Amino acid sequence: MLKEWHGTASPVQTMSSVFSSKNLFSLAKSIGTNQELALELWQTGIYDARILGALIADPKQMRKSTMNLWVKDFDNWAICDGVCIHCFRDTPYAYELAVKWVKQKQEFVRRAGFTLIATLCVNDKKADDAVIPQISSVHKEVRNRRARLCEESCQLGAAADWKTQSEA
Repeated sequence: MLKEWHGTASPVQTMSSVFSSKNLFSLAKSIGTNQELALELWQTGIYDARILGALIADPKQMRKSTMNLWVKDFDNWAICDGVCIHCFRDTPYAYELAVKWVKQKQEFVRRAGFTLIATLCVNDKKADDAVIPQISSVHKEVRNRRARLCEESCQLGAAADWKTQSEA
């Protein structure tokens, strides 16, 4: 599919420049929904290609297994949030996977669950029954994370103070 679209099968040649989000949205609009190309773009591992893939993916054709594979590839907040907001939220599995993912230990898998819960609450009128009960777990996780960050910050500060005093 990449070869048909760009005349080359090399994803590096096809997506080698950094696109602005405005250009990616424009390109996605000109391509339209194309699940096959979306899957190929994801496989490149290239940031811009993956974002474009999420924008042109067909949520109705997205399989639960594909979503679980993609979520494991999330390595930054932009990919995580972009894919969840522009693709995953409109799949038939959004609620089910959001609840599952918020319980995971991997940072971006858990974030994907939280992002889906947030976007479903805002954008889906039937979200109340399925998602609202999960809000307390989101709140608890945020409180726990904040406490861990404060503890780590205090430990770093104490270590820096100790180093400064020992060098004096």
